[in-house]
Order: sequence, then C-alpha cells, then structure tokens
Amino acid sequence: MKHGEKVRLRSQDFLARTGDKVSIEQLLAAIGNTDQDVSQYALDKVFKNPEAYAELMDPESRARLKVIHRFSENDPERAVAFSLASLAPQNTDLSLLALDVLDCNIAYLEPGIELTLERLLHHKSERIRVKVSRLIVLLSHYYDFAYDQEQVVRIIEKALDSKDLYCRQMAYGMPASVFYKIKQVKSTITHLKKDLEAAQTQVKSLTHEVSEIKLLFKARQQQERSYTQIVENVEAANARLREQIALYETLLQQREQEMRALRQSKSTDAAARHKLLQSIVQERKSRVHEVEQARALYESLVEDYHARESEFKHQTYDFYHRFKTIFKTLIEEKEELLVQLDALHHDHEDHKDHNDHQNATQP
Repeated sequence: MKHGEKVRLRSQDFLARTGDKVSIEQLLAAIGNTDQDVSQYALDKVFKNPEAYAELMDPESRARLKVIHRFSENDPERAVAFSLASLAPQNTDLSLLALDVLDCNIAYLEPGIELTLERLLHHKSERIRVKVSRLIVLLSHYYDFAYDQEQVVRIIEKALDSKDLYCRQMAYGMPASVFYKIKQVKSTITHLKKDLEAAQTQVKSLTHEVSEIKLLFKARQQQERSYTQIVENVEAANARLREQIALYETLLQQREQEMRALRQSKSTDAAARHKLLQSIVQERKSRVHEVEQARALYESLVEDYHARESEFKHQTYDFYHRFKTIFKTLIEEKEELLVQLDALHHDHEDHKDHNDHQNATQP
C-alpha cells in the first residue's frame, strides 16, 4: 500500500469516527478497491469504526449496495471467499451481508456451497432463512443438486405474510416457479385432506353397518335361545306324558291281575261277577281311550317339534349364509381401506425419513 493512500484512509477513518457521512462513504468505498491491501485495510477499519460498521450492516443503506457491487466487480473470487468465511461466526448482520455478497456473485459459486446454505435454513433469524432460501432456489437454476424443496417453499410462503418488509420484498422477488411450487404443494395438501375425509367418512359408514349387523346378530342369538327354550319345554312335556302312560300301564296290569283273581275265585254270584266284569271292561275301555288320546297328543307334539326343528335349521342356515357374505364383503372393504391408509402413512414416513436422512448426512 502506498504511503499517501494509507494516510488518506487514516484521515477518512478519523473523520468517519466523528460521524462525517462523506468520510464514511469514502471509507466504505475503499473496500471495493482493486488493490487488495487497500481493500483489506479499509475493511479492517470499517469493522473497528461503529459509524461505518452500522452503515455497512444496514440492509437499506445505498452505501452498502455500492460496496457489495464494487467489491464483487473488482475481485469476485475474494468476495466469495470473504462471504464464506463470514458465515461461520454467529453474527446475524455479518451473515446477512455475506449472503448479499454471495447473491451478487452467484455465477462464481461452485457446487458444494448448497450444503453450507442448507444448514442456515434452521437459523433463528427470519432474514437469514429467507435469504438462504432465495439463494438455494437461484442456485438450482445454475446447476443440479438435491435440496429440501418443501422446507424452502414453506419458508418463502411464510415470508409472503411476514411483518418484516425486508423478508416480504425478498419473497415477492422470487421466480415464478417458486410460486407455482407453493400452489402445487397447497393443492396436494388439499387433495390429501379430501381423500382423508372421504376415508374417514367411509370408516364411519362401515362402523355403523357393523354395529347394525351386531345388533341383528344379537337378535338372531336371542331367537335361537327362544327356540331352544321351546324345545326344552316340549321335551319336558313328552317326559310327563311318558310318565303318565307308564302309570296307565301299571294300572291296567293291576286291573288284569284283579280280573284273574276274580276268575279264580269260587264265587257263585254270576250276576255280580258279570256286573263286576262289565264294569271292569268299561273302565278298561275308558282307560284305553285315554291312553290313545295321550298317545295321539304325544305324536302330535313330536311332529310339531320336528316341524319347528326343521324350520329353525333352515332359518339358521339362511342366517349364517347371509352374514358370511356380508362379513366377507366388509372384511374386503376394510382391508382395502387399511391398505390405502397404510400407503398414506408409509408415504408420510418415507418422506419424513428422507428428510431425516438428508439432515443426518449433512456435514
């Protein structure tokens, strides 16, 4: 650096500390000098001068824009190197300045820088996030590389309604393709919501149908229990009839024994014997008639039982055949619905795993 140039810079630095606007602008302009020593000296002085530093870090300052453009035009490679070195410190203003310089020298950026930029997508400053998203989208037009489009689009979409005017200006200055992606993402989300609502409606309908089928099945079970009770009652009646028939047979045997005893007796009263015999015969006939009536009643009850049993078997077979078809249809529809929901779930998990894998593989 020439001695005269050094003296001039020192005087500009001294006057800039007093708040002289002209000296501040001249000191800032020296950063873009073609002489690297002059540029570095001016840069060091600006960072040590509060007034000049504040002017350089103000995003709305015209002097800042002049410094960036002149610095980039005279030595773009050094401007890029300065920007990459300035992204490391945790200084939001300095990082934003470095991103502006990179934006101005985007044609000189090389593949691999997107890895550094993607780490800044999670920065606490909204301006840094929006500026990095802008740079990533612009870089994607210079060379191909994989990046999290969904996150970048989400950051830019959120910046459209930001309270920060600087963020809104950067978001509205994006290429039209970004807004097309935002619209496409919203359309996809709306479509997925509609599909999910339709699936939930179908699940509710199937749940309602299953509830109705369960109620009908319970009614059939209750009817079956009623038929079982009727069969038990018929069997009990048959048992009582069999007991009564057995009693009648015992009584007949007793009467026959009495008749044998009367025949063997040596009673001489034929008339009395005949009368007694007639009464016994009449009583036997009446008893036989009662037995026949009981037997006929028993046979009618048995036939009615067999008829009811046959009808119950046919109804039961029809019932299980119908519900077998209904349950088979419901199970197939449920399996199809589960496959669709599982596919949606796997798509979401795969997308999430892909994002986690990308974040994990970043250096």
